[in-house]
Order: sequence, then C-alpha cells, then structure tokens
Amino acid sequence: MDDFESKYGNQYDDLRLYPEQSVVVSVILGVIGAVVGAVPGFLLWLLLARLNFISVACAAVIALGSTFGYRLMTKKNEPPAIVGIITCVAVLVILVYLATRIDWAWEIAKVFNEKVYPEYVDSLQAFDLWTEAEIKDSYQEVLTEEFGFSEVTFGNCFSNLGVLLEYFDLKFKFGIALAEAALCAFAGGFAAFKYFGK
Repeated sequence: MDDFESKYGNQYDDLRLYPEQSVVVSVILGVIGAVVGAVPGFLLWLLLARLNFISVACAAVIALGSTFGYRLMTKKNEPPAIVGIITCVAVLVILVYLATRIDWAWEIAKVFNEKVYPEYVDSLQAFDLWTEAEIKDSYQEVLTEEFGFSEVTFGNCFSNLGVLLEYFDLKFKFGIALAEAALCAFAGGFAAFKYFGK
C-alpha cells in the first residue's frame, strides 16, 4: 500500500476528491453557470435600454458570460459541445426577451404615473365636483375595468404587458423592439458559437 501511495498518491487523491460527475449533473451545473455568467450582460442591457439604447456589445457580453460560466461549471466532465451551444443560446434568447419586456413595463408604468394619472386628475378637477380620494377611487375603477389591476406598478405592467400593448395598439412596436433586440442578440451570440467551435 505504501508503494501504491508513493507512486500514485496524487492521482488517487484527485480521483477521490473529484469524482466524475454524471452528464445530467454536469448539464445542470452548466445551465446554472450559463445563467450566472450572463447576469452582468443582462444588467448592462437593462441599464442601456433605460437610456433608449441597445447594443450588440450587450448581447456579446451576455453570450460570452454565459459561455464562460457554462465552461467553468462543466470543465470536470464537459457534455457534448451541442449541449453547451443550445444552453447558452437559450439563456441569451430568454434574457434578451426578458430585458425587453422589463424595459417596456418600466416605460409604460412611468407614462401612467407621470402623464396619464395627472391628466386624469386635471380633467376631473376642472369640474370642481370631485375630491382627491374620489378621483383616485374612480381612476382605480377604470384601471380595474380596462386592465385587471387597480394600481399601476412595474409588477402589474410586467405581468399584464400583453393587455396593455393591445389596449394602446403597441403590439407592432413591441414586435419591432423585439426584432431589433433579436438582431443584436444574434450578432452578439455569434461569439458563443465561435467559442464552442474551437
């Protein structure tokens, strides 16, 4: 046994400390790594989107971050390259869609709170028949009837975005915004294919 340990001790320790992972575990770790690695690019995308700017660079950061995270988490037992490509592309597509939806929900909530509600208040106050509480109650009733929620929050706008887009006839514009985001994602995501192709 002493001869074995002196000859193969390092290799034995490596095998004991780092047992080979199953492919399923490796893929799960890879998905987690891809999502975590993509977060900085996702946050950068959101920040720039609030400034009315989207960039291929943001998509590239998401793609490269997800491929780096995937590779880092699967380096002990790397699944086939196609699994990595599918995982990272799926993460990129989902996060770009999510970022676009978040940006639109923020913007719609902002318009409601900064323009729609003040104009509604002004229109009813002009008659000098409504108290502030009555105006607020009336506004909440209108919101509930039209959109299914009584308060304009980011969360309500995000979860009811489809209803809001349809009501304000913005579905086409949202589709254009998604198409622009998809083009950026495709250009930036090309880096992921190139990286896995090595």
